[in-house]
Amino acid sequence: MKKYVYVGSFGFLGAILRFTIKNIKIKDYTGQIPINTLIINVTGSFFLALILTLTLEVYKVREEVKLGLTTGLLGTYTTFSSLCREEVNLILNGNYYSAFTYILMSILFSSIAIFIAITISKMVARKRNDANLD
Repeated sequence: MKKYVYVGSFGFLGAILRFTIKNIKIKDYTGQIPINTLIINVTGSFFLALILTLTLEVYKVREEVKLGLTTGLLGTYTTFSSLCREEVNLILNGNYYSAFTYILMSILFSSIAIFIAITISKMVARKRNDANLD
């Protein structure tokens, strides 16, 4: 039962955070690509990889807390459904280049963010292991 409370509570925070970032007006941005959703999904990918790697390799975290952070917070923060809806809108409006670019950027930037998060986590793990050897 605890895991449901954690997922629900953190999910509430993730939804509020996504809603807040989605509604930020980026000054002087006039492009077709939904930049706010791109930012949300890339940062969400980074933090998901960071949390999962750190909790697997460095820190012991209770399972319900990990579920709350990953499934709850980051699951509601990131938004594949918004990406799909925005992709369809771009295509329906004839913005094929922007649609293709948006998907490509989403996949590429999220993958880079995941790689960076894993690299950071492994560095933290190494430093922690080195400190424990002293």
